[in-house]
Amino acid sequence: MRERPRGTAARIARAVVIGAVAAGGTAVAAPSASASHACGGTFDDYEICFFRLSGYSGGSRAFTSSDTTYANDNYTGTSTSLNNTISAYYNYHPSRWYTVCRYVSQEGCYFTIREYQRDSDLGNNTWTGGSVGMDNTYSSHVYNNA
Repeated sequence: MRERPRGTAARIARAVVIGAVAAGGTAVAAPSASASHACGGTFDDYEICFFRLSGYSGGSRAFTSSDTTYANDNYTGTSTSLNNTISAYYNYHPSRWYTVCRYVSQEGCYFTIREYQRDSDLGNNTWTGGSVGMDNTYSSHVYNNA
């Protein structure tokens, strides 16, 4: 038998769900802002995937929407943060593009990744202005509809 969650947060969450159902609503769990699985499987369509190492290797992480900071995101199955560690990407989305940012809170957003665009080695690229390399410098992203 599964133990029920305890504590203030659990009681508040239960009260919100019970209140919503009592008011005639339906209790539906909200999806997370980002996918939480590794890339390279059957879920890649409609996602952007970031990879720890060049050549689409190392750890990976899939996203389906914007993310204001990679500081709280790890490569799937690891304790390594995405923040300033991304070396490759692949946008599997047919109609959405993403603007990647050098800083958290979606600041310094200077590079757009278009539909189905990919790059296996960010070490070959520089940010706008050409003086700072892109490898290991992404900190957040914004999604946009094409």
